[in-house]
Amino acid sequence: MGDNMPDARAAASARRKAKAIHINERYCSGCGVCIEFCPHHVLEHFTEISPRGVYTAVVANLEACTVCRLCELYCGNFAIAMEEREHRDNG
Repeated sequence: MGDNMPDARAAASARRKAKAIHINERYCSGCGVCIEFCPHHVLEHFTEISPRGVYTAVVANLEACTVCRLCELYCGNFAIAMEEREHRDNG
């Protein structure tokens, strides 16, 4: 019975992960929609005001990202671009 059960660590490593999340400070309006819709709390507001006078979104926890792409989908300013790790990439 135990031999047929999937290894939890193998399943976790097979999940999709982000390589990087790029937030274009020139396009980000600081509205926070991406922060609110992220189910894994990957993004947060930056602590300093940008040259545009807003608190832009920043990546706070990249490792928690499952590449659901809700941040990209809900960003009305197209300020977010995600890079997904290739499946064979372990780092």
